[in-house]
Amino acid sequence: MKPQPNRADHFWFRTLLWIGCFALLPLWGQTHLDEEPVGTRALRDSQGRALANQDHAWWLNFLREAEVVAEKPIGGGITNPLKLTLRHEGREINAIFRHLFRYERNVKVEGDLHPYFFDSYKFEVAAYTLAQLLELDRIPPVIYAEYKGRKGSLQVWIENARTEKKRRDKKIAFPGHYPETYEYQQMLFFDLLVWNFDRHEGNFLYDTQWCLWYIDHTRTFRADPKLHKPERLTRVPRKLWERFTALTKKDFNQALKPHLNAMQLHMFHQRRKRLTRYVTERISTHGESAVLLEEPNEPPQGTANADAGN
Repeated sequence: MKPQPNRADHFWFRTLLWIGCFALLPLWGQTHLDEEPVGTRALRDSQGRALANQDHAWWLNFLREAEVVAEKPIGGGITNPLKLTLRHEGREINAIFRHLFRYERNVKVEGDLHPYFFDSYKFEVAAYTLAQLLELDRIPPVIYAEYKGRKGSLQVWIENARTEKKRRDKKIAFPGHYPETYEYQQMLFFDLLVWNFDRHEGNFLYDTQWCLWYIDHTRTFRADPKLHKPERLTRVPRKLWERFTALTKKDFNQALKPHLNAMQLHMFHQRRKRLTRYVTERISTHGESAVLLEEPNEPPQGTANADAGN
């Protein structure tokens, strides 16, 4: 004969169960950092929560429609950007507003002479547009925007991110599965294409899931036909290479004409041709398997260290 259950115990159990359900109700439908497998690429709200909608069109519309509810100057860098908190339809995200537009003739930067030196927010949009064309999801969504009478670019902020400099300074090792060569060579390919001489350890980020993000492209798209130190590029992801070579001059023109002047666009195509020739020659010399990188294996399921911080 089974013992009769204590009715008082049942009452308190049911009460606590209902309290627990209601306490968790606000969390339903949200994904939190410490619940996601390592390698999950996601854009996040101002509290660091990955939103269900990861479609870039949705995020671009959010940037266009949201109101600014807070602003904060960002220390570091030379462009004096602002970190803005945006609110739309009950959600809040952070974004960075860059407004610098500088043009000078014959400027020396780190010993290198730039006959036509640009430092422009417009290149943020150009770099993002090109990355999307290449199906390279490494640059946060960005739009042209105007804030307090200043024209600029407005880009989604990567929450709880760590720069490469901070990773090195704190001697934080990559997870065992991290495809370091794949990611670095992919970023280098992109930087050669846009003539990014300013890719230092402070302007690429790892989020809490160890996804790599490229930031700060205001000094790209130099009017120069040459590739900047191409010998650093020894491998190329196959997926990126096949996408790159499948695109036509018309495809690139349609994407970049709204953002570049005629000289910048012409020089971009010159670099595109040289980069194509450079990689093709490496494949011919060393063989396809020695040059083209296959996509990394799926990372093991687990959780990332959420203690990142900017």
